[in-house]
Amino acid sequence: MVQINPVLRPSTPQTSQEIVNRINEITFNSSLIAEYRAIAFVRRLIDEGALKHGTGPGEYRRINVHRIDLGFVGKKLTPQSRLNTDFDFFETLHRAGAGRAALLDKHFDNIGVRSTIDLRDEMRAEGGEELPAGVDRLAR
Repeated sequence: MVQINPVLRPSTPQTSQEIVNRINEITFNSSLIAEYRAIAFVRRLIDEGALKHGTGPGEYRRINVHRIDLGFVGKKLTPQSRLNTDFDFFETLHRAGAGRAALLDKHFDNIGVRSTIDLRDEMRAEGGEELPAGVDRLAR
């Protein structure tokens, strides 16, 4: 997955346009976080034996999640950049993504085996709260 909208922003939006832009980011990210929750929930059911693990009919597979973020370039993007069709802008995004995709070399052996992001951490970032050890947000 390539994430283009930050979950957290270091500053509070001040103007009406900044607030609208942040609302749009949060709205977009809410569906991403919901998908994370669903994946984590199915994983837990598989691990507990409540769902049959496999690839046949009525069986479930664990979904592994890998993320490429755009690093510094992604943090500098504004919501208006979604409308930017300038070729130089696309080249900048391509270079940023290619540079960050090199991180896959580090995790190559994990592809198809396990996720390289912690979905619980991602859900915590969304809620802004720490969960006690052994407590799963999905269980609430």
